[in-house]
Amino acid sequence: YILYLIWSSPYILGMILGLIGSLINTFIFESYLARAKQPDTIHISTGSVWRYLVALVVCAFWYLFKDEMNILGVVVG
Repeated sequence: YILYLIWSSPYILGMILGLIGSLINTFIFESYLARAKQPDTIHISTGSVWRYLVALVVCAFWYLFKDEMNILGVVVG
């Protein structure tokens, strides 16, 4: 966010959106992995459906505001 205040560019704003989506996906993966490591777990999952849903929401958010942010920044973030 501070970087966007210094350089107000669509690429930086896209990177911020991509970074937020990546952090959410990492949190989802780590929480499912911790749950799968427990000894009484029968079903093992990595939360793929939720992570795809987060990616879809990020892409939809970019589509709604595509004039303000760059898709390459979203992909890099």
